[in-house]
Amino acid sequence: MERVSFITFLVIILLGIMIISLHVNAIDLYYPRGINVARGFIYVIGSAQDTARFSFVKQRVKFSTIKRKIYKYDRNGRYIAQWGVEGLRRLFAQPLGAIEMARGQINFPLDLAVDERRNVYVLDAEALTVQKFDDRGAKIATFQGRFGYPGGIAVHVEDTNVVYIYVTDDGVKKFSEQGRLLTSWGTRGAGDGQFNTPLGIDIDGNGFIYVVDTGNNRIQKLDENGGMIWQSGSRGAGDGQFNAPFDVALDDAENIYVTDTGNNRVQKLGPDGQFIKTWGGRGSLPGQFALPTGIAVYGNEIYIVDTKNHRVQKFDTNGNFLQLVVNRN
Repeated sequence: MERVSFITFLVIILLGIMIISLHVNAIDLYYPRGINVARGFIYVIGSAQDTARFSFVKQRVKFSTIKRKIYKYDRNGRYIAQWGVEGLRRLFAQPLGAIEMARGQINFPLDLAVDERRNVYVLDAEALTVQKFDDRGAKIATFQGRFGYPGGIAVHVEDTNVVYIYVTDDGVKKFSEQGRLLTSWGTRGAGDGQFNTPLGIDIDGNGFIYVVDTGNNRIQKLDENGGMIWQSGSRGAGDGQFNAPFDVALDDAENIYVTDTGNNRVQKLGPDGQFIKTWGGRGSLPGQFALPTGIAVYGNEIYIVDTKNHRVQKFDTNGNFLQLVVNRN
């Protein structure tokens, strides 16, 4: 009985040391990815890591809390809130090995979309689900999409109040707001309406669908039945060419903005897919990128997720740098 009490006491002491040593920075944003801007608020998928270290019986122990969350900011980058859950990893420097413990509610958020009511839809690439939250992070619903390799998500409001959810997978899948699969189209390939690892997706005001066909280094515009209207792009670094493009967003004039990730730049296309201009280049100065991924348009502002620089940059529609909106502390 005395031994049990001693072990319990020892565990409490060790946990106390861990908690005291824990360094928390709630708004330290690492490797951001998906982004959406709605009603003046910025929603970003990012990761953060909090650590605690102590030594016991010659074993150096490190507890790391890996957080994959949704972060909410205002348009000037002022932190407002975050939600999601965290996984807990226990790492031992000695041969005890590495043990991953809890995954949490959102396993691997890959992309997000926001509807007119500021409901947030999160595509979980590991759990193969779409989770719906309200604007404060309260979970509303989850549905299984029978996905293979999901890549991007978009929502589109039709008939004033009807919300439809689009997800890129092997092709494109369209769901009702309740998660019922309505239709799907696309097969693997390089032909019209075919895809090779599609990622980003956006829908214009007329219901036309724009898909980043990443493996084929092109953008496709489709009608509501999946018929291809036009395609734009090929592999390369020239004007209108792409190297593993990632995401797409449209402005009110239906100009198209694409993160050309492998070329560390953004390209602007006209409504018919014709090249207009490009900006960026590899680096960490304002206006430069290190792996640009997510993109969102809000009015005349373009928000770019600069993943390896751990930040979000804001530009005007001509590519002029406006502001470093979110940056890792």
